[in-house]
Amino acid sequence: MKISKKNNQGQSMMEMIFSIGILVTAISAIIALNASNINSQKQSEYLIVANNLAREGIEVVRSFRDRNWLAGQNWDKNLELAGSYLPCFNENLNSWAIVPFDSESIDQLFISNIGVYSCDTTGLPTVYYRHLRLSHICLDISETPAKGTETIKDLCDSSAEKKIGLSVQSVIKWSEHNRPHQVIIEDLLYDWK
Repeated sequence: MKISKKNNQGQSMMEMIFSIGILVTAISAIIALNASNINSQKQSEYLIVANNLAREGIEVVRSFRDRNWLAGQNWDKNLELAGSYLPCFNENLNSWAIVPFDSESIDQLFISNIGVYSCDTTGLPTVYYRHLRLSHICLDISETPAKGTETIKDLCDSSAEKKIGLSVQSVIKWSEHNRPHQVIIEDLLYDWK
């Protein structure tokens, strides 16, 4: 029986190139997956902050309604007019204000020294912009109360409709990698009886 001897002294050039190709492909895939995970994490972070800022805007209006009712005032004091508003927090007074918002207003949010989002332009600017849209919830009182229809509009017809609540939309906008994003949360707040 004849035994053949093989030369096992090293890899050929082709085997080495093939191995390096597999290694480079695997490393590239890992880097791409890592970059994708980092981008997804950043997008999630932006979305979480935007949702919380939108919820905060709704809660500011709710606190105004509740505070008015508890003080024995009209439930919609300082919220009478439909339109766009800015919810602004004043750190020095530790209180909120709802300021009318128009095309010349700045709705960008800033972070103060203590990390609070506010309208105060002395803080650090953020990527977020926030404003509120208030509309009236009107009840047609010409129909029987059990069958009355509610509508949402800017102004109730004083003769045929009664204002029974507010539709509050909290709008947050931001831009990420030159792509605009927006979160809108809406809630209906009614007059307590």
